[in-house]
Amino acid sequence: MTTKVLRATSGAGVDYTTLAAWATYVNALTFSADEILEVDSSAGAIADSATIAIGGYTPGAFSLIMRAVTGHGLSSANALRWNSASAALSSTSGSGSGAYQFTGSKLTVDGLQFKCGSATNVVRTATGTNQVIKNCVIQSSAGTNALFVSSNNPSLDNLAIVVNSTGVGVILEGSNATVTGCTVAKSGTASGTGINKTYGGAPVVKNTAVIGFTTDFAGTFSASSTNNATDKGTFGGTNAGASGQVSITSADFGSLTASSEDLRVASGSTKLIDTGATAGLSTDIFGVARGATYDIGATEYAGGGGGSTYAPPPRRGGASFKNLFSM
Repeated sequence: MTTKVLRATSGAGVDYTTLAAWATYVNALTFSADEILEVDSSAGAIADSATIAIGGYTPGAFSLIMRAVTGHGLSSANALRWNSASAALSSTSGSGSGAYQFTGSKLTVDGLQFKCGSATNVVRTATGTNQVIKNCVIQSSAGTNALFVSSNNPSLDNLAIVVNSTGVGVILEGSNATVTGCTVAKSGTASGTGINKTYGGAPVVKNTAVIGFTTDFAGTFSASSTNNATDKGTFGGTNAGASGQVSITSADFGSLTASSEDLRVASGSTKLIDTGATAGLSTDIFGVARGATYDIGATEYAGGGGGSTYAPPPRRGGASFKNLFSM
Protein backbone atom coordinates (compact mmCIF):
# COMPACT_ATOMS: atom_id res chain seq x y z
CA MET A 1 0.00 0.00 0.00
CA THR A 2 1.35 3.41 -1.03
CA THR A 3 -0.05 6.52 0.66
CA LYS A 4 0.53 10.08 -0.54
CA VAL A 5 -0.54 13.22 1.35
CA LEU A 6 -1.97 16.30 -0.34
CA ARG A 7 -2.00 19.68 1.42
CA ALA A 8 -2.31 23.23 0.13
CA THR A 9 1.13 24.12 1.52
CA SER A 10 4.35 22.12 1.55
CA GLY A 11 5.92 20.77 4.72
CA ALA A 12 6.91 17.65 6.60
CA GLY A 13 4.96 14.61 5.50
CA VAL A 14 3.37 16.40 2.52
CA ASP A 15 3.90 14.86 -0.92
CA TYR A 16 1.86 17.21 -3.14
CA THR A 17 0.35 20.68 -2.92
CA THR A 18 -1.93 20.40 -5.99
CA LEU A 19 -4.20 17.61 -7.12
CA ALA A 20 -2.84 18.03 -10.64
CA ALA A 21 0.67 17.08 -9.51
CA TRP A 22 -0.56 13.93 -7.79
CA ALA A 23 -2.68 13.03 -10.85
CA THR A 24 0.43 13.14 -13.04
CA TYR A 25 2.12 10.70 -10.67
CA VAL A 26 -0.71 8.21 -10.27
CA ASN A 27 -1.90 8.18 -13.89
CA ALA A 28 1.45 6.78 -15.04
CA LEU A 29 1.44 3.84 -12.62
CA THR A 30 0.89 0.14 -12.94
CA PHE A 31 -0.18 -0.68 -9.39
CA SER A 32 1.74 -3.17 -7.28
CA ALA A 33 -0.38 -2.32 -4.22
CA ASP A 34 -3.35 -0.11 -3.38
CA GLU A 35 -2.64 3.55 -4.09
CA ILE A 36 -4.08 6.02 -1.56
CA LEU A 37 -4.29 9.80 -1.60
CA GLU A 38 -5.11 11.47 1.73
CA VAL A 39 -6.21 15.11 1.78
CA ASP A 40 -4.96 17.27 4.68
CA SER A 41 -7.24 20.27 5.33
CA SER A 42 -5.01 22.10 7.82
CA ALA A 43 -3.93 24.70 5.21
CA GLY A 44 -7.38 25.15 3.66
CA ALA A 45 -8.80 24.02 0.34
CA ILE A 46 -6.69 22.47 -2.41
CA ALA A 47 -6.93 24.85 -5.36
CA ASP A 48 -6.41 23.89 -9.00
CA SER A 49 -7.07 25.84 -12.19
CA ALA A 50 -6.56 23.09 -14.77
CA THR A 51 -8.88 20.18 -15.42
CA ILE A 52 -7.97 17.19 -13.25
CA ALA A 53 -8.31 13.77 -14.91
CA ILE A 54 -7.76 10.69 -12.75
CA GLY A 55 -7.32 7.70 -15.05
CA GLY A 56 -4.78 6.04 -17.28
CA TYR A 57 -3.31 4.02 -14.44
CA THR A 58 -3.39 0.21 -14.50
CA PRO A 59 -4.85 -1.08 -11.23
CA GLY A 60 -4.59 -4.82 -11.83
CA ALA A 61 -5.77 -6.50 -8.63
CA PHE A 62 -5.49 -3.28 -6.63
CA SER A 63 -7.53 -0.13 -5.98
CA LEU A 64 -7.18 3.62 -6.00
CA ILE A 65 -8.56 5.38 -2.91
CA MET A 66 -8.95 9.12 -2.37
CA ARG A 67 -9.93 10.13 1.17
CA ALA A 68 -9.40 12.62 3.99
CA VAL A 69 -6.56 12.39 6.45
CA THR A 70 -7.92 11.02 9.71
CA GLY A 71 -9.51 13.88 11.63
CA HIS A 72 -9.78 16.09 8.55
CA GLY A 73 -13.10 14.82 7.20
CA LEU A 74 -16.63 16.19 7.46
CA SER A 75 -17.90 17.04 10.91
CA SER A 76 -21.51 16.65 12.03
CA ALA A 77 -21.03 19.83 14.11
CA ASN A 78 -20.78 21.91 10.93
CA ALA A 79 -23.37 22.92 8.37
CA LEU A 80 -23.48 20.38 5.56
CA ARG A 81 -22.20 22.25 2.53
CA TRP A 82 -18.78 22.80 0.96
CA ASN A 83 -16.32 24.41 3.35
CA SER A 84 -12.57 24.82 3.32
CA ALA A 85 -12.05 23.31 6.75
CA SER A 86 -12.70 19.68 5.82
CA ALA A 87 -10.70 18.00 3.02
CA ALA A 88 -11.95 20.40 0.34
CA LEU A 89 -10.97 20.87 -3.29
CA SER A 90 -11.80 23.96 -5.34
CA SER A 91 -11.34 24.44 -9.07
CA THR A 92 -11.52 27.33 -11.50
CA SER A 93 -11.29 25.05 -14.54
CA GLY A 94 -13.63 25.95 -17.37
CA SER A 95 -13.62 22.48 -18.93
CA GLY A 96 -16.66 21.44 -20.92
CA SER A 97 -16.30 17.86 -19.67
CA GLY A 98 -15.80 18.61 -16.00
CA ALA A 99 -13.40 20.13 -13.52
CA TYR A 100 -12.70 16.81 -11.78
CA GLN A 101 -12.82 13.82 -14.12
CA PHE A 102 -12.63 10.23 -12.87
CA THR A 103 -11.96 7.86 -15.74
CA GLY A 104 -10.15 4.97 -14.05
CA SER A 105 -11.55 1.72 -12.66
CA LYS A 106 -11.51 0.43 -9.08
CA LEU A 107 -11.63 3.98 -7.75
CA THR A 108 -13.14 5.03 -4.42
CA VAL A 109 -13.56 8.70 -3.49
CA ASP A 110 -14.52 8.95 0.18
CA GLY A 111 -15.21 11.97 2.38
CA LEU A 112 -13.93 14.72 0.08
CA GLN A 113 -15.53 17.97 -1.10
CA PHE A 114 -15.55 19.41 -4.61
CA LYS A 115 -16.55 22.86 -5.85
CA CYS A 116 -16.37 24.68 -9.18
CA GLY A 117 -18.39 27.42 -10.83
CA SER A 118 -16.70 27.46 -14.23
CA ALA A 119 -16.73 24.00 -15.79
CA THR A 120 -19.83 22.41 -17.30
CA ASN A 121 -19.72 19.76 -14.55
CA VAL A 122 -18.00 19.87 -11.18
CA VAL A 123 -17.38 16.09 -11.05
CA ARG A 124 -17.58 13.83 -14.11
CA THR A 125 -17.12 10.06 -14.11
CA ALA A 126 -16.49 8.23 -17.37
CA THR A 127 -14.90 5.17 -18.94
CA GLY A 128 -13.96 3.37 -15.73
CA THR A 129 -16.07 0.71 -14.00
CA ASN A 130 -16.90 -0.07 -10.37
CA GLN A 131 -16.25 3.45 -9.15
CA VAL A 132 -17.52 4.46 -5.71
CA ILE A 133 -18.17 8.07 -4.70
CA LYS A 134 -19.35 8.25 -1.11
CA ASN A 135 -19.64 10.61 1.85
CA CYS A 136 -18.77 13.58 -0.35
CA VAL A 137 -20.05 17.13 -0.84
CA ILE A 138 -20.29 18.34 -4.44
CA GLN A 139 -21.29 21.98 -4.86
CA SER A 140 -21.85 23.90 -8.07
CA SER A 141 -22.60 27.49 -9.03
CA ALA A 142 -22.77 29.77 -12.09
CA GLY A 143 -24.70 27.34 -14.28
CA THR A 144 -22.53 24.31 -13.56
CA ASN A 145 -23.95 20.79 -13.15
CA ALA A 146 -22.79 19.14 -9.96
CA LEU A 147 -22.28 15.46 -10.87
CA PHE A 148 -22.31 13.81 -14.31
CA VAL A 149 -22.02 10.02 -14.20
CA SER A 150 -21.36 8.15 -17.44
CA SER A 151 -19.25 5.30 -16.06
CA ASN A 152 -20.75 1.82 -15.62
CA ASN A 153 -21.61 0.15 -12.31
CA PRO A 154 -20.94 3.21 -10.13
CA SER A 155 -22.09 3.48 -6.52
CA LEU A 156 -23.11 6.95 -5.31
CA ASP A 157 -23.58 6.81 -1.55
CA ASN A 158 -24.28 9.44 1.15
CA LEU A 159 -23.67 12.42 -1.13
CA ALA A 160 -24.67 16.01 -0.40
CA ILE A 161 -25.25 17.64 -3.79
CA VAL A 162 -25.73 21.43 -3.73
CA VAL A 163 -26.64 23.53 -6.78
CA ASN A 164 -26.74 27.22 -5.88
CA SER A 165 -27.22 28.68 -9.36
CA THR A 166 -28.67 27.02 -12.46
CA GLY A 167 -27.63 23.49 -13.36
CA VAL A 168 -28.54 19.84 -12.80
CA GLY A 169 -27.84 18.04 -9.55
CA VAL A 170 -27.02 14.55 -10.88
CA ILE A 171 -26.97 13.32 -14.49
CA LEU A 172 -26.97 9.51 -14.84
CA GLU A 173 -25.82 8.30 -18.24
CA GLY A 174 -23.98 5.03 -17.57
CA SER A 175 -25.42 1.61 -16.80
CA ASN A 176 -26.27 -0.03 -13.47
CA ALA A 177 -25.79 2.99 -11.23
CA THR A 178 -26.93 2.82 -7.61
CA VAL A 179 -27.77 6.00 -5.71
CA THR A 180 -28.30 5.53 -1.98
CA GLY A 181 -28.78 7.92 0.93
CA CYS A 182 -28.15 11.14 -0.98
CA THR A 183 -29.51 14.68 -0.63
CA VAL A 184 -29.76 16.65 -3.88
CA ALA A 185 -30.75 20.27 -3.27
CA LYS A 186 -31.15 23.48 -5.25
CA SER A 187 -30.90 26.66 -3.18
CA GLY A 188 -32.54 29.91 -4.22
CA THR A 189 -34.99 30.05 -7.14
CA ALA A 190 -36.11 26.70 -8.54
CA SER A 191 -34.53 25.64 -11.84
CA GLY A 192 -33.11 22.60 -13.60
CA THR A 193 -33.49 18.93 -12.69
CA GLY A 194 -32.46 17.16 -9.50
CA ILE A 195 -31.69 13.66 -10.84
CA ASN A 196 -31.82 13.23 -14.60
CA LYS A 197 -31.54 9.71 -16.05
CA THR A 198 -30.60 9.94 -19.71
CA TYR A 199 -28.97 6.86 -21.33
CA GLY A 200 -28.01 3.37 -20.21
CA GLY A 201 -29.76 0.96 -17.88
CA ALA A 202 -32.26 2.04 -15.23
CA PRO A 203 -30.48 3.04 -11.99
CA VAL A 204 -31.59 2.05 -8.50
CA VAL A 205 -32.26 5.09 -6.30
CA LYS A 206 -33.04 4.60 -2.59
CA ASN A 207 -33.36 6.80 0.49
CA THR A 208 -32.60 9.91 -1.56
CA ALA A 209 -34.15 13.38 -1.16
CA VAL A 210 -34.49 15.86 -4.03
CA ILE A 211 -35.61 19.43 -3.39
CA GLY A 212 -35.59 22.88 -4.97
CA PHE A 213 -35.50 22.03 -8.69
CA THR A 214 -38.10 22.67 -11.36
CA THR A 215 -38.07 18.92 -12.05
CA ASP A 216 -37.22 16.43 -9.32
CA PHE A 217 -36.64 13.12 -11.15
CA ALA A 218 -36.52 12.68 -14.94
CA GLY A 219 -36.20 9.46 -16.92
CA THR A 220 -36.79 5.82 -16.08
CA PHE A 221 -35.42 4.26 -12.90
CA SER A 222 -35.27 0.67 -11.71
CA ALA A 223 -38.43 -0.75 -10.17
CA SER A 224 -36.21 -1.56 -7.16
CA SER A 225 -35.98 2.16 -6.38
CA THR A 226 -37.78 3.02 -3.15
CA ASN A 227 -38.14 5.35 -0.16
CA ASN A 228 -37.12 8.56 -1.89
CA ALA A 229 -38.42 12.05 -1.12
CA THR A 230 -39.47 15.00 -3.29
CA ASP A 231 -40.79 18.50 -2.76
CA LYS A 232 -43.33 17.89 -5.53
CA GLY A 233 -46.84 16.58 -4.97
CA THR A 234 -45.98 13.54 -7.08
CA PHE A 235 -42.70 12.06 -8.27
CA GLY A 236 -41.35 12.83 -11.72
CA GLY A 237 -39.84 10.15 -13.95
CA THR A 238 -40.78 6.48 -13.83
CA ASN A 239 -40.34 4.24 -10.75
CA ALA A 240 -38.79 6.96 -8.59
CA GLY A 241 -41.53 7.13 -5.98
CA ALA A 242 -42.27 3.70 -4.47
CA SER A 243 -42.89 4.09 -0.71
CA GLY A 244 -41.74 7.68 -1.14
CA GLN A 245 -42.38 10.91 0.71
CA VAL A 246 -43.89 13.82 -1.22
CA SER A 247 -44.15 17.55 -0.53
CA ILE A 248 -41.03 17.90 1.59
CA THR A 249 -40.02 21.54 2.19
CA SER A 250 -37.01 23.60 3.19
CA ALA A 251 -38.14 23.14 6.80
CA ASP A 252 -37.02 19.51 6.52
CA PHE A 253 -33.40 20.71 6.30
CA GLY A 254 -31.16 23.08 8.19
CA SER A 255 -31.16 25.69 5.41
CA LEU A 256 -31.63 26.01 1.67
CA THR A 257 -30.56 29.64 1.62
CA ALA A 258 -27.93 30.25 -1.06
CA SER A 259 -24.38 30.56 0.35
CA SER A 260 -25.52 29.35 3.77
CA GLU A 261 -26.94 25.96 2.88
CA ASP A 262 -27.15 23.24 5.52
CA LEU A 263 -28.36 19.89 4.20
CA ARG A 264 -28.54 18.17 7.58
CA VAL A 265 -32.01 16.82 8.25
CA ALA A 266 -33.93 19.13 10.60
CA SER A 267 -35.41 18.28 13.95
CA GLY A 268 -39.05 17.26 13.67
CA SER A 269 -38.91 16.31 9.99
CA THR A 270 -41.63 13.68 9.80
CA LYS A 271 -40.99 13.33 6.06
CA LEU A 272 -37.33 12.32 6.36
CA ILE A 273 -36.73 10.92 9.85
CA ASP A 274 -37.31 7.15 10.11
CA THR A 275 -38.90 6.91 6.65
CA GLY A 276 -36.04 5.31 4.74
CA ALA A 277 -35.59 1.73 3.60
CA THR A 278 -33.52 0.05 6.30
CA ALA A 279 -30.98 -1.68 4.08
CA GLY A 280 -27.60 -0.90 2.61
CA LEU A 281 -25.68 1.97 4.17
CA SER A 282 -25.35 1.56 7.93
CA THR A 283 -23.67 4.95 8.43
CA ASP A 284 -24.40 8.47 7.18
CA ILE A 285 -22.19 11.04 5.43
CA PHE A 286 -20.47 11.85 8.74
CA GLY A 287 -19.66 8.19 9.38
CA VAL A 288 -22.02 7.80 12.32
CA ALA A 289 -24.43 4.91 12.67
CA ARG A 290 -27.87 5.04 11.16
CA GLY A 291 -30.71 4.00 13.44
CA ALA A 292 -32.97 0.99 13.55
CA THR A 293 -35.03 2.75 10.85
CA TYR A 294 -32.98 4.82 8.45
CA ASP A 295 -33.66 8.46 7.62
CA ILE A 296 -33.97 9.60 3.99
CA GLY A 297 -31.04 11.66 2.77
CA ALA A 298 -27.34 11.98 3.51
CA THR A 299 -27.66 12.47 7.28
CA GLU A 300 -29.27 10.65 10.17
CA TYR A 301 -30.94 12.77 12.83
CA ALA A 302 -30.12 12.21 16.51
CA GLY A 303 -33.05 11.04 18.57
CA GLY A 304 -35.06 9.98 15.53
CA GLY A 305 -34.04 6.38 15.87
CA GLY A 306 -30.71 7.42 14.42
CA GLY A 307 -27.17 7.37 15.61
CA SER A 308 -25.89 10.83 14.66
CA THR A 309 -24.59 12.97 17.47
CA TYR A 310 -25.49 16.36 16.01
CA ALA A 311 -28.64 18.34 16.54
CA PRO A 312 -29.26 21.44 14.41
CA PRO A 313 -29.93 24.59 16.43
CA PRO A 314 -33.49 25.87 16.81
CA ARG A 315 -35.24 27.78 14.03
CA ARG A 316 -34.98 31.55 14.35
CA GLY A 317 -37.65 33.90 13.07
CA GLY A 318 -39.51 31.01 11.47
CA ALA A 319 -37.29 31.18 8.40
CA SER A 320 -33.89 29.53 8.75
CA PHE A 321 -31.43 27.70 10.94
CA LYS A 322 -28.28 29.33 12.19
CA ASN A 323 -25.31 27.46 10.78
CA LEU A 324 -22.80 26.10 13.22
CA PHE A 325 -20.03 26.70 10.69
CA SER A 326 -19.41 29.83 8.66
CA MET A 327 -17.20 29.77 5.64
